[in-house]
Parts: sequence; C-alpha cells; structure tokens
Amino acid sequence: MEIGKVDQNYLFDVLINLDASESDALFVSCTALPVLPLIQKLEDKLGIPVLSSNQALIWESLENIGENKSVKGFGRLFD
Repeated sequence: MEIGKVDQNYLFDVLINLDASESDALFVSCTALPVLPLIQKLEDKLGIPVLSSNQALIWESLENIGENKSVKGFGRLFD
C-alpha cells in the first residue's frame, strides 16, 4: 500500500490508540501521510499538540510572510 493512500479513518484510529499519556506532543513525520486534515480532531481527542512535517512547513512559510494567523483548524501550532 502506498503511504499517501492510507485511509484517514484508519490513520485516525491508529494515532488515537497510541499511548501518549506521558507525551507532551505527537509528531507525525511522513510528508506523504494524509494527517494534515486530522490534526485538530487528533488534538481534541488526545489533549496534546499534534504536529506534522507538512503542518510545520506551512506554518514556517506563512510565518515568513507574516500570515501565520490566517489558518484555522490545523492545530495549536497556528494558535
């Protein structure tokens, strides 16, 4: 199975079942993994920040042009 074709419902289920009870955050590193649309939902469920490499790239790009406050629904990084 290609990583970019992973079902988002399956991915969500796998990530919420991780034991993150002692974690400060969850970082999902694969740029092809379709986690970006799930970040807010994951944070709401896990109660910790969820970060992805694509999300961090978007944040950095928007930060560089002074527009990082314009994105909503992609997690605490943008708050």
